[in-house]
Amino acid sequence: MTNNYNTARIRQFLLERFHDEELEALCFDYFPTVKQDFTEGMTKRRKINLLLEHCLRQNRFSDLLAALQRERPRVYAEFFPQKTDIGFQETRMARPSRRDPRQVFICHSGQDAEFAHKLGEELQQNGWPVWIAPESVHPGEKWVEAINRGLEESGKFILILTPNALRSRWVELETDLAIQLERSSYIQFFSLLVEPCEPPLLWKAFQWIDFHQHYADGFSLLMSALNVPYNEIISERLIEQEKSSARMIWSVDKKEMVYIPTGKFIYGEGKEAIDLAAFWIDKTPVTNKEYAYFINMTGHKPPKYWRGENPPEGSDDHPVVYVSWQDAAAYAKWTGKRLPSQEEWEKAARGVDGRDYPWGNWAEGRCNSEEEKSYGTTPAGQYSPAGDSMFGCQDMSGNVWEWTSSWTDNRRKYRVIRGGSWDDGRFDVKCVANSYQAPYRSNSLTGFRLVTDDTPE
Repeated sequence: MTNNYNTARIRQFLLERFHDEELEALCFDYFPTVKQDFTEGMTKRRKINLLLEHCLRQNRFSDLLAALQRERPRVYAEFFPQKTDIGFQETRMARPSRRDPRQVFICHSGQDAEFAHKLGEELQQNGWPVWIAPESVHPGEKWVEAINRGLEESGKFILILTPNALRSRWVELETDLAIQLERSSYIQFFSLLVEPCEPPLLWKAFQWIDFHQHYADGFSLLMSALNVPYNEIISERLIEQEKSSARMIWSVDKKEMVYIPTGKFIYGEGKEAIDLAAFWIDKTPVTNKEYAYFINMTGHKPPKYWRGENPPEGSDDHPVVYVSWQDAAAYAKWTGKRLPSQEEWEKAARGVDGRDYPWGNWAEGRCNSEEEKSYGTTPAGQYSPAGDSMFGCQDMSGNVWEWTSSWTDNRRKYRVIRGGSWDDGRFDVKCVANSYQAPYRSNSLTGFRLVTDDTPE
């Protein structure tokens, strides 16, 4: 690499004008990756050489000169009277501009720079503005100032998650700041699992996109997630705040329902963004007790294995099973509600950000799947709140498959069922998991919940 800067003159300036502690402070403020390479007992001359080598490799001599001018303005002018001799152009400190909802801030450790820059280049090729250090750091701008500016200007934050990242003080700082901004709905947070590691508990609250197995697959999922419009993403924090008010009790069956707002969400295995109108959905699947009330009021035929109009003892709060699609449709007609489409069901279960399970990544003890060895249904809501969806829906992973209004194809022979059951393993209780069943069939694995478009007065 060609060096057009007078490195001998710069080395002399650093040796004469900076004490050892001042040199370390300079590197900490402007070149933190260099500071990390300093070791106990290292001479000042060796530290200066590391700094100059870094600037040569990264083409950052203009950044170094701007930092020196900012830190030693008077003596700098005396030492470098002819700025053009060393190629320095004075640069004003830029104020943060208006937040760009499409700009992507890439957070990475120094050891993961190659991956981060590859990702940044591909994002830019796909039309996404990128903020990434050190290229986005202005000459003469301290590292902390640059981070603050980048986070104030960006609408999306990507964490490159590796063991190196967990050891980086700067990654920790940037991530903690980004989480605060995400909680205030200023920024979208994306975590990319590039190498297996055990992140801090707070970071685990965000579902990661797996780049460890296949980069191309991971990038495809990331593009789908990024393409959900920024102003239509509903942050978990806002939803949590609104959960108590976004509730209603349906007058006929006295069932609690939760509100699913209008907007796009990431749908299906292909993770495409689709738009849905707002609707309300039952918080839990219909229970035996609720279905028994329906039978008592209408004279509808009870499910198999009931004792007349009475469900099995001790099962009042369990989801009703042995109900066909026709049974569920009859219950819906009685209440004045309807069965959900499979798209509505998935949005209520998955939220807007394409998560694999209602709560995010797989974790044991959050749903009634085969792993729990319950060998049957469990009371609706037993795994709440740990297993709740973003919107506060319960039991949308495991316990019972749930009927939808959707047909599998144009032949209209089978109806789609969603969610998996107590007899299904973790890969079959994902939010995208689906199966099918003839409308007249019933079994011990299938129940239902209802939706409505009506807003209560």
